Amino acid sequence: MPARPFGVYAHPKGERILIACRTLFSAARDFTRVSQSLNGLLTGDLQIGLVDNLASLPGSPFSQALKQFLQRRQDVQLHCRICSPGEIEQGLLNRQLDLGIGYFGQQLAALAYRPWLAETQAVYCSSDHPLFTQPNPGREHIENARWIQRGYLLAQQLCPLAPTDLGAVAFHMESVVHLILSGEYIGYLPTHYAARWVERGELRQLGGRR
Repeated sequence: MPARPFGVYAHPKGERILIACRTLFSAARDFTRVSQSLNGLLTGDLQIGLVDNLASLPGSPFSQALKQFLQRRQDVQLHCRICSPGEIEQGLLNRQLDLGIGYFGQQLAALAYRPWLAETQAVYCSSDHPLFTQPNPGREHIENARWIQRGYLLAQQLCPLAPTDLGAVAFHMESVVHLILSGEYIGYLPTHYAARWVERGELRQLGGRR
């Protein structure tokens, strides 16, 4: 006998009540922050969305920024979560996040963007890829390989190269690494993040630094 899917179903009136409740909770949260800050003490919750693998950045800039913040007079509870750039922007728009750190190919008019740091990325292939053993693979060979496209970037934002075969899409850096290590794709990785696999001889930098 087929089972009926279990779940919660809201009628249009119920959906309106749900939206109103979310608005109420958000307003109550803002009121609490303002009222508690009147005595000069930072309080409340701080929701932060991060792209993955910031920890391998030289000097750990995010960790250092957290340290400086936590040494201030405050009583703030931090909530940190790993998100794709698109999820960060959506969380900010929905007021589920207060701050987002990541790479954003296109900027939304409803959000305020500030530059934080520069990151060098390069094209990599794995030891199982045909380009790995070529002494000096030319630009044409690199562009004609199967590429990984970042889900939050347009194809033309893969410059300075112009790949012709975008065979996979990835939204997180770790998923890019898994696809490259399969030996079937090449793609961009931050040099600080790829360094561990390069040292083990599992990845090779092909160029295309940006």
